[in-house]
Amino acid sequence: MQSKKYKITLWIFSLLILQVCSFSSLKWTLIGAELALTEEFPAAAHLCFRRSSLGKIKCFCGGTLISRRAVLTAAHCFYSDVGVVNVVQFGETFFDGVKGSPDPLNFEVLETKKHPNFRYPVLYNDIGIVKLRRSVIYTPYIYPACLPYNNGDAYNSFTAVGWGQTDVGRLDQSRKLRKVELHNFKNRCRNTIDPNDELPEGYRNKSQLCVGSTKHKDTCNGDSGGPLLISYYGKNCRYQVMGIISLGLSCDTPNIPSIFTRVHFYRHWIKKEMGKV
Repeated sequence: MQSKKYKITLWIFSLLILQVCSFSSLKWTLIGAELALTEEFPAAAHLCFRRSSLGKIKCFCGGTLISRRAVLTAAHCFYSDVGVVNVVQFGETFFDGVKGSPDPLNFEVLETKKHPNFRYPVLYNDIGIVKLRRSVIYTPYIYPACLPYNNGDAYNSFTAVGWGQTDVGRLDQSRKLRKVELHNFKNRCRNTIDPNDELPEGYRNKSQLCVGSTKHKDTCNGDSGGPLLISYYGKNCRYQVMGIISLGLSCDTPNIPSIFTRVHFYRHWIKKEMGKV
């Protein structure tokens, strides 16, 4: 009887957490994260809204630079209550001009392109591309990540990056770029995710990654659309972007993984869109 009551309590708790961490906020956090070094993640991008040419910029989603004029992100970032994505910031290791950091560079957006099979608010095919009006000049602070060469199943761990909250109880974003190591939970999401409004068919292994931690490390409220990376020492990049932050389930709950869009599944579509820029 005690075991049954425990399961019911855990189920209710998970439902409450799911409401707090709903994707509709368009924000995720990096819980248990460490500060990133100044040039450590040059592909990190901040997706923002500016009401006028001289207006204040409000950033609300993350992204990954993948070419001189293309940024990879989550398609649901294009449905933010903050506003449309019309500015992308790069070189922003620290947020909001903290002393000692390079000044971020702002790039106007030419077009946002969601995957043709994305149907908001359902989070299948949660992937999009932001196309820039002008080309990025690569520097040690701004440099692209490569698209993945495989689907990611062979890797045991990844690194998530973002400017999100660092504590579930705090609503303000981190002022510094942070990183957190997460683990590949593979097919465990088939058991932890029941059909719901965001995922009416549950977890889709082919197009999604199931990633989390056995410790208090997680992605939740702060940087939806941000990258899930692995190190790569190739000629043209330092990282491969394996996933995109899509849906958090139970913020800061060990052994309850989150959902990331599996980038490798969409390689052909991404390359096709990159060729149009």
